[in-house]
Amino acid sequence: MHLAQFSNYEEMSLAAFQLVSELIEAKPESHLILPTGSSPTGLYRLMRDLDLSGCYFTKLDEFLDMPEGHPQSCEGYLVEHVLTKWKLNKERYLSFDPLTSDPEAECLRIDQALTNRPPVDMCILGIGANGHIGLNEPAEELTNGVHVAKLSKQTVFDGHFANLDQEPTRGITSGVGTIMAAKTVLLLVSGDHKADAYRQLKQGNITTQLPASLLHLHPSCHCLSCI
Repeated sequence: MHLAQFSNYEEMSLAAFQLVSELIEAKPESHLILPTGSSPTGLYRLMRDLDLSGCYFTKLDEFLDMPEGHPQSCEGYLVEHVLTKWKLNKERYLSFDPLTSDPEAECLRIDQALTNRPPVDMCILGIGANGHIGLNEPAEELTNGVHVAKLSKQTVFDGHFANLDQEPTRGITSGVGTIMAAKTVLLLVSGDHKADAYRQLKQGNITTQLPASLLHLHPSCHCLSCI
């Protein structure tokens, strides 16, 4: 894992943009997995000026049992920051259905769709305050492929879902195998509440209790931090 520290969020976002733009320039039909949350927002803003029409995009994860179109859903975030802002081919955007009545079948659909797409060139990630990546929460065992995940109390708290009648308790996520299969991983770390998880990550110990630590095993992982 290559660790890079930046003095502020803007510098981190610019460095991330340079890595992404170099990939797109070298391979205009690149396949990227996209996360949501505050960490990639600056990067996504910079990517608006790129020609991404040849690229493939897959959503990293999604909360289940959310109201349709809710801005705190992963889809709501990507509509606001990506789908209405980027010059992309929406037919090449692969998304989980947050309203699915059969989450297990939805997982199989996404797994099958990924096998029919080009291999993932870059998986962009954030890190949770408990060290999760995607919705792969700390556990004794982690799941390889796309799956339904039970949300930890920390993740629900950090999601600020208090304005909902019922907080989400589960989601669909790319598994650690899906993430590790990407040719390159770009991990963005921002937010003071993630400082402890980042401190543990930098120690280099690998444990499923800190899912992000598995990225130390990836042959091409760039971790950019501004905390």
